Amino acid sequence: MRYFSFLWCLLASCSLQTNKQLGESQPVVRELSESKQKQRITFLQKKLQSAEMEQRKAEFWVKQLKKEIQTARLALIRKQVDGYEVKFQTDLSREDFFENKESLFMKEREELYALIQSDTNPDAVALLDRILRLITDLSDDREKNSGKR
Repeated sequence: MRYFSFLWCLLASCSLQTNKQLGESQPVVRELSESKQKQRITFLQKKLQSAEMEQRKAEFWVKQLKKEIQTARLALIRKQVDGYEVKFQTDLSREDFFENKESLFMKEREELYALIQSDTNPDAVALLDRILRLITDLSDDREKNSGKR
């Protein structure tokens, strides 16, 4: 029995080497018995299901990480806007605000706009509205101060 299985393996490997030499990169499946082909198909289907499950898990984690990044960005921008509003309300001279009013929160406005375009986030909309209102208040204050002079 051992001799027979050894001889079968030797013939199978010779057949595979001959096929590779002829330019075929995959073993000839038609030489397998019907039950072996069914086993191979079952094995490949299970492997495919496993790969699809891993892909779904990876996609889930990518979405989770994107949400966490978005939340962290919104929190950072909100903190910056809060600090700027406090500074604007307490600072009486406000001259430094007028100098960079056009570029005020430019990067943050672009980030918020991108967030709103990709996923309508109510927090991003409200934060962008606060920034634009702050810029409008700065402009109005500038016009009032220039009218007094």
